[in-house]
Amino acid sequence: MIGIAEVVIYPVVSSLGRPVAFLGILVCIQGVGAIAAAPLAPWAMRRLGEGRVTATGLLVCAIGVAGWAVPRLGVVAPAAGCSGPA
Repeated sequence: MIGIAEVVIYPVVSSLGRPVAFLGILVCIQGVGAIAAAPLAPWAMRRLGEGRVTATGLLVCAIGVAGWAVPRLGVVAPAAGCSGPA
């Protein structure tokens, strides 16, 4: 997680009406996103170059963080998966 996310994630879990322990589920979803994206990174670096891969990673992270603003589990869970690879 990036710096601000470590503070913002608690109100996100609270807005979902879930206990703080639910944060563990969201972190697991982030991990799945990171593991799913990891095999693609070397290929993307060779094919697209460092700059484009970095820009894409930042864009995916921004989409994931923006999804945390919607207090619905159906939005927050995929958003956690998007912020994992970044």
